[in-house]
Amino acid sequence: ARARSPTATAGSGGGIPATQSGGETFTTKWSTKGTYTVTASCGNSSAGKTVEIIVNLTVMPREAIVPVGDDTKDFEAWSVSNGVSTNVTAQSTFSTNNESFSGNTLTAGSNSSSSKGSDWVRATYQSETTDNDHDCDLTVIKINTVTVDSGATQTNVTGTKNWAAVKSDGEVTIEASILPNDVQESELPEGAVTWTNANPVSGHPLKATRSKSQSEHKTVTATCGNSSDYVDLWILWSTIEIKMTGTTPANAVQFGFFYDGTENLGAIIWDGGTQANGKVIPIGTITPSNIQNVVKDGWGFEREVWQHTFIDGAKVDDEEHWNTKWEPDTSYPVCQNLEPDSNGKIYDSDAPNILGDENTDSVERYINFRQWIEWNNVICSDYEYWYWKAWWKIDQTPQVTLAEVGDENIVLPGENDAHYPPP
Repeated sequence: ARARSPTATAGSGGGIPATQSGGETFTTKWSTKGTYTVTASCGNSSAGKTVEIIVNLTVMPREAIVPVGDDTKDFEAWSVSNGVSTNVTAQSTFSTNNESFSGNTLTAGSNSSSSKGSDWVRATYQSETTDNDHDCDLTVIKINTVTVDSGATQTNVTGTKNWAAVKSDGEVTIEASILPNDVQESELPEGAVTWTNANPVSGHPLKATRSKSQSEHKTVTATCGNSSDYVDLWILWSTIEIKMTGTTPANAVQFGFFYDGTENLGAIIWDGGTQANGKVIPIGTITPSNIQNVVKDGWGFEREVWQHTFIDGAKVDDEEHWNTKWEPDTSYPVCQNLEPDSNGKIYDSDAPNILGDENTDSVERYINFRQWIEWNNVICSDYEYWYWKAWWKIDQTPQVTLAEVGDENIVLPGENDAHYPPP
């Protein structure tokens, strides 16, 4: 080893001499074969060199890890005579119990080794063939499985290779395992495992990550030689439309004989003008496409309400009719279809109303709604807002004098801002 340093040491292997102070060249030797390290140091800096001490005909490297299949690796043969080592690769023939050689180049077999170092590479030179102490301990590796370590789930997911997560700022971490399983991740050669559609984790070749920042379906694959495995990642999101025109979609729960007895949507005044409903069908469209074949369960279509109601020109002073914050208002399950249809859509329904009776002079309802979708109890959409605004007056014909359903929210009137004064 050459180094511009005041001190050089032969390392823990115990060369002769073991250390030297000063000089640019350090010469040492060992009396037994093995792998040793020579280290040159200067102050708090140092550099090392690994040295392989051999006896007799020896295959180099002494240990090798090679991916299964079409991957190749070159080997050398070195012979020792009178204390001098000579590269005899060109004059040697090589053999292995795992596939074949072309010259000194190994093409790894189609099967992984049964354990670390259980296969071998041997060299023959001038009728001498390396024995177990001088051949190469060969390990042929392959991908065993690929799975998700964190950031996604298979709860309410169909298919053993499918994993799903709600869109977010986070990541999914994917992990591969290899065979033989006694090879440590830190022992893998650089580039032995490659990833498709994921970002390798530095220092951890068996791990990779993929962002959850957009709704998509991606197949993440780990490859080692000609072996591979994969997982399908489904990053979920939804958009909501409050359908309030036309008629009830075929896959939504039908209104049937309730209310006005039709499937017409919007502000519907009926029963001779004595009552009205704001009939709507909130529709959630789930992405990515074809999600209906993978994530059929776990969906929720949620709704909250914030309303101010007047009767006879006065605030209805109870928690149900005069809200000071958003309150739960999710539909009963019988009013929803939460299994995605062939277009990846799920459906809710609602029909806020207005009516009075012979003992009431006027009724006013001002109601804001907001809706969202959840998957596995995690929010999976933005909020979508709509409103219902209606008036009823006993001495008017029709008695429903205003019925309005629309997008967004309205400004709710204060407790002294009723449209109709007290009788």
